[in-house]
Amino acid sequence: MDRIKQYRQIIQELFTASQIMPLSDYLREEAILSKFRHLSEHRQKQLEEYLDFLLQKDQTTPVN
Repeated sequence: MDRIKQYRQIIQELFTASQIMPLSDYLREEAILSKFRHLSEHRQKQLEEYLDFLLQKDQTTPVN
């Protein structure tokens, strides 16, 4: 759960300090993190691995 707290703190700092992120985006991300927190530790790990896979795929797939 430490990682989730770190992500939440980073998001809050970005939103509060610089207003870079629109409030709607912040609220959406906060809702996603809330769902993530309710998953078991095993499911959180699976989801994190899947997100890493998707990010890697996006970085290696050319955009048409």
